[in-house]
Amino acid sequence: MTNLHEIENELRQQPSGWWQTLCDNIPELLDLADTLQPPEYHAEGDVAVHTRLAVEACPEDCDPDLLWVALLHDI
Repeated sequence: MTNLHEIENELRQQPSGWWQTLCDNIPELLDLADTLQPPEYHAEGDVAVHTRLAVEACPEDCDPDLLWVALLHDI
């Protein structure tokens, strides 16, 4: 991936390995896996899982801004 549109397409389509592809291009995402959340608020575990769930909840035809908000809301 080399541009924002390619990243947005990855977020929309979520092909196999999409999270790793994003982490390869946005290395700051790797730290999310090491960041635990309080289980009373986020039972899903670390921030990486939470972020992936947020991105996966976005409709494929949503505004690109929503994809970026879902991806970066805890950074």
